[in-house]
Amino acid sequence: MRKEFLGVDLGSDKTSIYSFQQNRVIFSEATAIAYEKTSKEVKEVGFLAEKIRGKTPFHYQVIHPVINGLIYDDDAAYDFLNTVLSRVGFSKRKRGVNIMFTAPSNCGKVHKKMLLALAKKLGFKNVYIESQAKLSGIGIGEISFAPVATLIADIGSGITDIALLSMGEVVTADSTAIAGDTFDEAIRRYVIQKQHLKISLKTAEYIKMKIGSIRELSENRLVEIKGRDTVTSLPSSILISSGEI
Repeated sequence: MRKEFLGVDLGSDKTSIYSFQQNRVIFSEATAIAYEKTSKEVKEVGFLAEKIRGKTPFHYQVIHPVINGLIYDDDAAYDFLNTVLSRVGFSKRKRGVNIMFTAPSNCGKVHKKMLLALAKKLGFKNVYIESQAKLSGIGIGEISFAPVATLIADIGSGITDIALLSMGEVVTADSTAIAGDTFDEAIRRYVIQKQHLKISLKTAEYIKMKIGSIRELSENRLVEIKGRDTVTSLPSSILISSGEI
């Protein structure tokens, strides 16, 4: 039987796992893990772990093992991926020999060593690390093996990876921590300062996804949001426009 080959995009906000053998994404959920504080037992991962963030019972702890595209907690990263792989049908004895991780273009040797160590601990023998932007270019069909240049910007939640590709390879690349989370925080601050409404980062992300745009839209879109009035401290709601965002 042909050995499995998995591609893993371990992102700050979301982790996606692609099975080359099955030719499909087998996992795409939040990069979050919930532990029982005393026993350190894994209780939930992914969407269900993220769902209880902010509503966490005192005996639970929710950890996000990746920050700004880099592994922040290697033990939590292992527990997260080990649990996820087992739940999607890949216990250690069933795991193949090949795994590919995406990594920011400017990540250093330390992060790459952490990815290599993580893969070995998970039970994979052959480990490959590729540029996020390069793989994004392949994924959207924009990478060319001709002598022409293609600029790819992969905007994640914690990091933006930018690469100039030509003839199927990266010519030059760089990364910045200015990414989706930065936009969310800017929107949250704007609403607090200009509209005097205190909102969560989740609400700010909702605004971004609904009416956010990097260019001026032909029509001014509106979305209603709820929060807490910064003057009265009472629950309130307002309409905010795409022109403001």
